[in-house]
Amino acid sequence: MLYSEKLTSWLKEKKIYLKYSTYTNYCNVIHNHILPSLGSYQIEELNNDILQEMILQKLENGRKD
Repeated sequence: MLYSEKLTSWLKEKKIYLKYSTYTNYCNVIHNHILPSLGSYQIEELNNDILQEMILQKLENGRKD
């Protein structure tokens, strides 16, 4: 399963339990930062090296959120 599919499914499941503002913030972070970097990976492929690389790239680009 692609990570993008899992995150999209997770958002749908959690929507009813979250305040609107929290849900909106989660959507923004996931769609603007996480999915472009990690969405095309299979869940089994993700590891600490890949996550660390994404975080470092975001920090280098000035995106600390």
